[in-house]
Amino acid sequence: MDTRRQLYTREETVEGVRVIGFVDRRPSGGDPDTTYDQDVAEFNCRMAALVEAEAVEFAVVDFSNYRMTGGDNGRAVVGTLLTAHKRLKARGGGLLVYNHPVQLNPDIQAPDKFALVIGIYRSRQDAIDAARSRQAARE
Repeated sequence: MDTRRQLYTREETVEGVRVIGFVDRRPSGGDPDTTYDQDVAEFNCRMAALVEAEAVEFAVVDFSNYRMTGGDNGRAVVGTLLTAHKRLKARGGGLLVYNHPVQLNPDIQAPDKFALVIGIYRSRQDAIDAARSRQAARE
């Protein structure tokens, strides 16, 4: 990924698990109710870097600060998410999602079907624990 400061998304390592999410705009005075095209573009770059990093097998995607602005953004995010998951899964890993917004993609009629493809967790810690457990099972 390029070395410029990331403004719209964040990445951190928690208990050995990479966690990627959107930045909370409230402290900076940004509109907390909107996820813009540049947020989605930056998210796409993070996902591309994630699947290209050979060391990463399982990662958590945190949607707590994601705010839907329209179907196009949701479709782009879901498409990127599924592509990254598929590529990680091909090498024995995958993505786990925390706080998946139901409105993320209006084309998904049954979010429970999405949960069958990508694990969706109610708490951030549950997603991190699941990623650690899956990683340990592979070793």
